[in-house]
Amino acid sequence: MRAWVGEVVLPRLETWVARERDRIVGFLALDGDDLDQLYVLPGHYRQGIGARLLAVAKERSPARLRLFAFQRNMRARAFWEANGFRVLDMNDGDRNEEKEPDIHYEWRLGNAGP
Repeated sequence: MRAWVGEVVLPRLETWVARERDRIVGFLALDGDDLDQLYVLPGHYRQGIGARLLAVAKERSPARLRLFAFQRNMRARAFWEANGFRVLDMNDGDRNEEKEPDIHYEWRLGNAGP
């Protein structure tokens, strides 16, 4: 994971971090209007960190954002849907390395949600 972040995410994507004191507690990686990564460190959920990172993403891509989430990640699904993302399609996992069934989401300016 560290190698992938250092070799792929940081050099290729627009990356933002959330810090608490000197510790990174979350990060966001954008590729145009593709929200490639949004992670919050376990133990820091429900503190507004993800919402603040998502607000940055919406500022950087104000018309539209798209992302993929795993179908079994109910916490992420609830977050995306509460923040105005709509399902574009669902897949059996043949389009990702993990072979996990996923969901393609989209947010557009004017969608319901914060």
